[in-house]
Amino acid sequence: MFDAPDFEGRFEDRLKYCREEPMPAHCSVIEHIVCEGKDHLERYVHEIIKLGGEGAMLRKPGSRYVRSRSDTLWKVKRFHDDEAIIIAHTAGKGKYKGMLGALVCSWRGKQFNVGSGLSDADRLEPPPIGSQITFRYTETTKAKIPKCASFVAVRDYE
Repeated sequence: MFDAPDFEGRFEDRLKYCREEPMPAHCSVIEHIVCEGKDHLERYVHEIIKLGGEGAMLRKPGSRYVRSRSDTLWKVKRFHDDEAIIIAHTAGKGKYKGMLGALVCSWRGKQFNVGSGLSDADRLEPPPIGSQITFRYTETTKAKIPKCASFVAVRDYE
């Protein structure tokens, strides 16, 4: 547990509530540390990634809980970028019905989808099969497939 959204109060009060309230045996409160600056954050995120995590969350001291994106809670992750070849398109669903859903890509002998990062214009006129794209990702799965792959751009070598 890392926060108590239904408990009113500042972050520190919510964290104290989490530590003091009885909870099931399978639950525990995540350790919180105070960030001592950019270098400390870089070292900490590096250690989290080495242990298999994606990154760190930064909570603004004294902040209230917000049930949407806000400037009081930041996610700090590292990204890699690389190129892949588009081998197919998938149809969109829901709000993307009639448009591109995702680019099916080949990278280092692996196949994966890139659906995030595409604009509506990209979805209406997707890059052609055979195109090379730049994509970014956080890490790879145990099967060596990019996690959280996001479209960046079509590579144009002409």
